[in-house]
Amino acid sequence: MCLVTFAEKYVAENKLARNPVHSASRFKKLMGGVTIYEITADLLREFQRKAEEVPLATWTIRDTMKDLQTLAKSIGNTIVVRVPKPPEPNPQPIPLSTIESIWPHLAPWSKQWLVIAFWTGLRLADSIRFQREMVPTELAWQASKTKHRHKWPTMPWMAGVLQPVTLPYTSTSDWSKVIVRAEIDRVCSLAGVERFQPQQIRDTGLREWCRADFHVGQVLHGCKLGVIGHYVGILDILEPVAPRVRVPKCFGGSESEDLETTLLFHYRKLDPAAKGLIAGTAERLATG
Repeated sequence: MCLVTFAEKYVAENKLARNPVHSASRFKKLMGGVTIYEITADLLREFQRKAEEVPLATWTIRDTMKDLQTLAKSIGNTIVVRVPKPPEPNPQPIPLSTIESIWPHLAPWSKQWLVIAFWTGLRLADSIRFQREMVPTELAWQASKTKHRHKWPTMPWMAGVLQPVTLPYTSTSDWSKVIVRAEIDRVCSLAGVERFQPQQIRDTGLREWCRADFHVGQVLHGCKLGVIGHYVGILDILEPVAPRVRVPKCFGGSESEDLETTLLFHYRKLDPAAKGLIAGTAERLATG
């Protein structure tokens, strides 16, 4: 069976994301038409050599080889081959002023995507899938690959931008990524700012979460909570810190709104005696 056809059948039967299909197509482009039964360790090493000459990104080569190993294993062919080491992370956050410069030129759908990518810290493909599946009242999503449930606090300033909009995406994940990158090219040109990659919006959001609270930023990035995760919900960790996360002014938040939200979060955690003290103090200040 043709490799790409087999990958299509494999993801359909197992209800998976189409990543193995894209990997099979990428492999075919460099190695020609082969069947799933012809995949060997030598063929994967040859693919790696050719991919590095193109050059393809290390992550792309690595993921393609791992997907091909998975497809081969599904028919009982276990292939042992060393895949490239993942490259060291190289985050490149952009200034918040850059986001503020491009904001007026963004379409409604790309404003929504930018807020989602910034606030959730999702990678490009995941942020696109999330945008297609989300509901305005709750920032919650299940990753198609890991099946993990993700949740994020919904802030007052998000009310407008999270309303349903017409999306330009197609059924092809790779082409939807191209659409996002083309939109960034367009607005950067109009705003006269240096062009950046979609990943850098994620980098910027994670930077701001870490500035607000380093450990909470780690949780948002994907660091596991371990056993303690069974006792505390992700929103219990993110919500107290969310008002302190610095966001571009164009998102619609205000300093006074953030201060009120922060005070409310902390007030709810006080015991009754402390709440009475705070309420009495606020009443005296308000009446002069």
